[in-house]
Amino acid sequence: MKKSTPILLLAVAMWLTGCNQPQESQEFHSPKREMRAAWMHTVNFSSFVSEVRVPTYDGTNEAEREAARQIQKNALIRYFDAFQAANFNAVFLQVRPNTDAFYRSSYEPWSHFLSVERGADPGWSPLGFAIEQAHKRGMELHAWLNPYRISFNAAQAAAATTPMDYINTHPHWVMAYDENVKILNPALPEVTQRIADVVADIIRNYNVDGIVLDDYFYADNRAAGFYRGKFHFLDAHLFEAYLAENPGSTRTQGDWRRANANRMVRAIYDRIQIENPAVRFGMSPAGVAKGGAAAVGVEPPDVPASDWQFYDIYSDPLAWMAEGSIDFISPQIYWPTTHETAPYAPLAKWWSEVAAKFNIHFFSSHAIGRGDPQEIGYQIDINRRYDQLGAPGFVAWSGTAVVRSPQHIAYLAENQFRYIALPPAMDWKPAPPQRRVENLRLSGQTLSWSHNNDNVRFVVYAIPRSERRNPNIFNNPRYILGISYAQQFTLPREISNDYLLAVSVLDRFGNEFLPARIMR
Repeated sequence: MKKSTPILLLAVAMWLTGCNQPQESQEFHSPKREMRAAWMHTVNFSSFVSEVRVPTYDGTNEAEREAARQIQKNALIRYFDAFQAANFNAVFLQVRPNTDAFYRSSYEPWSHFLSVERGADPGWSPLGFAIEQAHKRGMELHAWLNPYRISFNAAQAAAATTPMDYINTHPHWVMAYDENVKILNPALPEVTQRIADVVADIIRNYNVDGIVLDDYFYADNRAAGFYRGKFHFLDAHLFEAYLAENPGSTRTQGDWRRANANRMVRAIYDRIQIENPAVRFGMSPAGVAKGGAAAVGVEPPDVPASDWQFYDIYSDPLAWMAEGSIDFISPQIYWPTTHETAPYAPLAKWWSEVAAKFNIHFFSSHAIGRGDPQEIGYQIDINRRYDQLGAPGFVAWSGTAVVRSPQHIAYLAENQFRYIALPPAMDWKPAPPQRRVENLRLSGQTLSWSHNNDNVRFVVYAIPRSERRNPNIFNNPRYILGISYAQQFTLPREISNDYLLAVSVLDRFGNEFLPARIMR
């Protein structure tokens, strides 16, 4: 698929009458387009649910329940404030860690990481509240799901036994490595269908900007305390049935397992295109992928590190990319540039090249808590250097590390993330053109406008009078004041009367359209 010419550049050429000035150099090499996200995990009582869980209602304790909810909400707000302070533009919130829910699900119980009792209604939807808080700050909210995992330890296994849990409703769907390590069986078409239905349920009921999955597929056999390769018997009968139905197949059991997982990824992608194709769909595998390279016609990365994900959990990210089953890939390259077996730079370069080959976005995941700020900044610069699609990306593991590392926030805000960036556009997808905003007006510090589409975003610019005829001014992120999901924006006090204010439409695909303007 061929990338289309950015709509804004064509529009600005028509709008502005200025002279042919050279494009202004970007301070700190800060791009206008860049994914800047944070993983925000909830499994095992992490992030905003680390302090308290909501008690089960007993008819007399609503005040106690409300106090617990408020503690959780306040903690979540603190995370979003920290992300905003460093000019992040997206959050990947874990809302389905163990076939459970941090939202009102049609299929699965409320999470016991949220409520004292799994399945008990906490009285609020963290996903809904998080979307509200993210959009209030101009940030995207991606719902992060673990597709197969039911439990990976004794406490999780003991919790996942409510009447709504699969161990009771569909016990034949459960693949148990032992009494504690359990997943949904990827070989079953019914499981694939249920996961796609769960995704559709979220998209229909919540205004999410994205869906993202991480690196939990078949359980790593080490999770059950055994050596690798000990659990082929668990689904051997299903593999034998497959061979009986396909007598000419040369697939091994490992090939077959990877194909099962690939089918699930494709099912999610196809369902998203039906429900809302503007919702980004991404996968976050391990940082090294070698096993599937030959099959898709690429050379494996030239690093000594092994590819355990391909052989142990049967994850084949290169197949997803080649098949066009995802919009972005966010490999977990959690090693520094000096690492002996998996150094950051050659891996980031390799992923960038492969992503460009298959025309999807590469948003690298970084271990922000494991390196000093300068190292993280250097890794971001590497992403930008090797990006071939005008869509670099950074995803911090984890949101907790961001909040607990004020030195990282300060460093990013002053350097690589000094200016706001727009999320990269999925400009290979068909999208309707958007009209320019109308009735742009200023009352005090409130800039407001009207538009015929409520399901878009808006980019607000403040441009000094001396720059207003520069034809490339809208390529410079330093003049972006913010992104708004509403049809108004509060200007900072430092914006004087000598500024050109402009507002452009940013659709949910990320395409930007012709701006309207008004003098301050």
